[in-house]
Amino acid sequence: MLKKKMNRIENKTTQKISSYRKKITTLTMLAIVTAFSVVSVSAAAPTGVSTTSVNRIVDIIFWIVGIGIAAAAVVPGVFNIATGQANEDTRTRNGGIVTTVIGVVCIVALPVIKATFFS
Repeated sequence: MLKKKMNRIENKTTQKISSYRKKITTLTMLAIVTAFSVVSVSAAAPTGVSTTSVNRIVDIIFWIVGIGIAAAAVVPGVFNIATGQANEDTRTRNGGIVTTVIGVVCIVALPVIKATFFS
């Protein structure tokens, strides 16, 4: 009886996390699209024109994207690692490790993308 109740609680928690993950992923994609539209504006600045405000906007957008990736991938990945380890479920733990690694790789790639396309 207690196990069924715990499963219901875990399912509700998983559904909430999935719901938040979808929302955060949507916001992250919106930020990426905005960043690429900003770069198309700031790519060919005429000489003598100051682009510091656009560069600041690009910096802010990349911070938002980094935080979004961390919230959408790294935090749930760490949660899955802890859940899998506690329940002795290797699939959940390994899935959490993969999710965390992918999120960290994406976060590490952000400065490279910024330096390549936005400088």
